[in-house]
Amino acid sequence: MEVAFGRTALCLIGLGVLCGATEFTARTVDPQARHARGSLVPHHLLRPDERYGFTTEPGAVGVSVATGREVTYRINGAGLRDEPVPLAPTPGIHRIVLLGGDAAFGAGVALDDHFSVAVERDLEQVEIANLAVPGFSPGQMLLRLRAEGLALAPDLVLAFVDELPGEGTTGGPLARRERPRFEAAPEGVVLAHAPQPGSGAFARLGGRIERWLERHSSAYHVIGDALRGVHAGGHSRSFSPAAGRAPSPTPSPRALALAEALVLAMRDEAAAAGTSFLLVTRDDALHAAAHARGVTSLDVTELLANPMFQLPGTGGRIDARGNRALACTLTAFLRESGLIAPQHWRAL
Repeated sequence: MEVAFGRTALCLIGLGVLCGATEFTARTVDPQARHARGSLVPHHLLRPDERYGFTTEPGAVGVSVATGREVTYRINGAGLRDEPVPLAPTPGIHRIVLLGGDAAFGAGVALDDHFSVAVERDLEQVEIANLAVPGFSPGQMLLRLRAEGLALAPDLVLAFVDELPGEGTTGGPLARRERPRFEAAPEGVVLAHAPQPGSGAFARLGGRIERWLERHSSAYHVIGDALRGVHAGGHSRSFSPAAGRAPSPTPSPRALALAEALVLAMRDEAAAAGTSFLLVTRDDALHAAAHARGVTSLDVTELLANPMFQLPGTGGRIDARGNRALACTLTAFLRESGLIAPQHWRAL
């Protein structure tokens, strides 16, 4: 018994020494690896979630140099990449709730360069509560609108559908990040499959360990990058909601019909709460379908197709100039469409 215990203790000590040596070597080779600086959005900013599949981690901080410039992401205690927003709106302030994925979150750009901040500057007495999460699909936007967006009593709900992602699973094998799956039905859309971030004590423990390693271990990232085939510049060849996805192929008719149904559901639920709704999209087919159904929609496909507005090597993600152009276009549309009353216009 004592011999077995001694061997076990020796093995554990040896494993600890090996892990320590590996971590020391990794930090010597790349001192910043544990900050996931090569990812467009560091993976540890996301965590599994039973409602959405994944969402932002409150209090998380990450730094990225994937675009050649340092971008810092700070997630506040409410899980937003923005200033905290009080639940009750301030009288006289026009509140907009922004839903979306990578572009609405601001993947690859500093917060001060994001279009939502620019729109706030371009208008008077307007605040935007940014509920966007990297990689969110229209179905996840609908769920977040129901759970959190309408509770903020907005005057306008703005859904930015940058592209139509799939319904796959992202993240590591232990901390699975799975999207909810919706299906179109005669009565609208129904949730056909709820996310299952990981069942059982082992999966939950494994997810916590993985997220801890993502935040604190250089060896975890150096080894992971080597296995994924990261090239010398530090940009990942693989794509994920946190790393930046490859451009999506033309959506199938079924995917387009489902996205249209989800947009209509967001519009109708916002209207039932007495709130206006605006779709902003880079998918011209979705814009045409939604517009034909009476949805107020702004198509920015052509505007953001300009290569000068895109971050290189990120599958078309928009840079600071693209965000500025989007803000100008969006501000003008809000004024022209009447979604923003004249008292909130800023004199030119």
